[in-house]
Amino acid sequence: MKTNLYAGIMVGALLAGPAAAVTKCVALDSTATCTKNRLYMSRADWSATCITGGISTQIWGISFCSNKSGDSQYATSSTLSASDTANENVYCWCKMVSPAVSSWVFDRNMGDVCNDACLSECVENTVRLPAFRSALFSGLSD
Repeated sequence: MKTNLYAGIMVGALLAGPAAAVTKCVALDSTATCTKNRLYMSRADWSATCITGGISTQIWGISFCSNKSGDSQYATSSTLSASDTANENVYCWCKMVSPAVSSWVFDRNMGDVCNDACLSECVENTVRLPAFRSALFSGLSD
């Protein structure tokens, strides 16, 4: 009986295969030099190329106007909400979606121009502001 139990454990271990973790290396930090690739007004997606330590990485991001404010400028959040009342969605948030996924990063209250200008805020902040890049590039996931 013990032999069958041990044989079953060994077969199960062989079928399970080796365990392996996958790590994605992305050369992005607040010291990156970024340039915008494209900017489309009244859209939700943006793109920039960032160079860190001589390594060039194209990033893609999205913007969102929420009814949720951040606790401070460049605060991060894993989730956002939107109001059914459009003029309540005045808080601009930005998120990188490729090559890794960031948290949402709060920009500011943009009032009634949020839908038209949030995208440009996201890409401009990525290009110009190390503190914004630091928030955007911290805590990345797949």
